[in-house]
Amino acid sequence: MAPLLAAPLLVAPAAVASAAAGQGEPLPDVAVIVYNPTTGRTLQLDEGAVEVRAREVVPEEGATLEGILQARGIYPDAEAYAVVYELNPGLEGPQLRAGEPLVVPVVEGPDDLRAALAADYRAYLSSHPGLKERIVESASELAGRLDRIEALPPARFGGAGARERALESLGEVRAFADALVAAIQERTYALDSELLGQVERLLTRAGEVSAEILADDGPVGEDWRRTVDLLGEAAAVRLSALVETRGDGGGPGPYPTVEVVVRALDPDDGSEVHRLRVYFVEEFDYGRRDGTPFQTLTSPARMRLDVANYRLWIGDRDRNPISEVLPLKLARGGVGDSVLVELLVEPAVDDG
Repeated sequence: MAPLLAAPLLVAPAAVASAAAGQGEPLPDVAVIVYNPTTGRTLQLDEGAVEVRAREVVPEEGATLEGILQARGIYPDAEAYAVVYELNPGLEGPQLRAGEPLVVPVVEGPDDLRAALAADYRAYLSSHPGLKERIVESASELAGRLDRIEALPPARFGGAGARERALESLGEVRAFADALVAAIQERTYALDSELLGQVERLLTRAGEVSAEILADDGPVGEDWRRTVDLLGEAAAVRLSALVETRGDGGGPGPYPTVEVVVRALDPDDGSEVHRLRVYFVEEFDYGRRDGTPFQTLTSPARMRLDVANYRLWIGDRDRNPISEVLPLKLARGGVGDSVLVELLVEPAVDDG
């Protein structure tokens, strides 16, 4: 049986470096255990004795990601695939192109490590273990609150219909949280740092709204019900997208994304306005969290976004909207998927 994240087997967090580490650089927030799946034994090594580093390889014809990882002593499960996808942002699945460079993790350490990997031991990677532990803890706390919310009377929600709708939305959040915890503990999905950060924010917000309804005896307001609806929608979209990443036998794929192309248009003549910044934030976080900028300026600006529900706008240097704030629902992602958005802007200010 493969070791779980929660097991006391994580022995060597890698040294800190950029997530897009160059060749030979130690990888950030990646832990490794060296485990023999036949005997169930873990190789005991001093803390810091093992490092996970990034190395470039050039796949030959017929090479597979599974084979490349196995050749380096790494167990090719979803955790290892997640590290590969973060090192290669343009890689849209486990299928490789011969002759196209690929950055992969390698495990380095003392002689007894190399001897173990040459025998029956395998290196099991775990990316972002601290973040995953926080998610598991948040999900557990949320489940306890949701159990208490289900026992509240209809008057607390503003009526029987409002109660049913709120419990349905919170049930979507619970289902997503349960799926994420299972994915983390069973190492079944390739979960990257951006997705995990978004999941943590969703669970944090769900924890806040669940605490609000438990705090006093009065009926909740419309803002609370609206937030719960948005959280339920966000959880349902993400759960559906997560299931798609299981793959078709070639290994788990990355979380699906869609390329969003934004054109900034002058309201007078429809011409494109250049050098403006596009911002986005998940729908349930709009008004509470600053927008994240696109990586390129208009026009057009392009960026691949995770499948989710967003608000998107063109803004000034302080992220204040100078265009419509557009609701944007990205329901499915995949190779070649693209969405074009055109926004009219106020008199342009060069964003530099």
